[in-house]
Amino acid sequence: MRTTRPVTRACTSNQRGVARRLIGSNATGDRSGTTVAGVGVQVYDVASLNDAWWSEVFATPVTAGEPSRIGDGLVGMNLRYSLTGRGVPASVVVKLASEDPTSRATGMALRNYEREVKFYNEIASTVEVRAPKCHFAEWHAEAGDFVIVLEDMAPAE
Repeated sequence: MRTTRPVTRACTSNQRGVARRLIGSNATGDRSGTTVAGVGVQVYDVASLNDAWWSEVFATPVTAGEPSRIGDGLVGMNLRYSLTGRGVPASVVVKLASEDPTSRATGMALRNYEREVKFYNEIASTVEVRAPKCHFAEWHAEAGDFVIVLEDMAPAE
């Protein structure tokens, strides 16, 4: 039997009002095959951010180009994606956990991933500070996976 618990919510509701995401796990913590409502996945990496995922995030058919890396990403990986679809931004910036095990462990230990997702989900809209528009943010505590989809503020890198 799977148990489901709220982890995070999308930082803004998408065009069809889907705002909360739930990630499930079974009693032993095994998350295989436990995607629940919304766009939650077991692992957030470049391979999991496919056109079906983007279409769920924006609630409309989306085709994404190949990602290009932005910066060095000491404890995370920053990517720029070009998007095509009705009513979607031409490009977005995506933040993911580091692929390097040591950097990833550091990001998890310092709670960097959790804090950044919570900033966009809970704080950004309450303070008067210019922050990129957040389209989606989710964090998985056990695995340390996270994804944040942000407005592309190019040419800033």
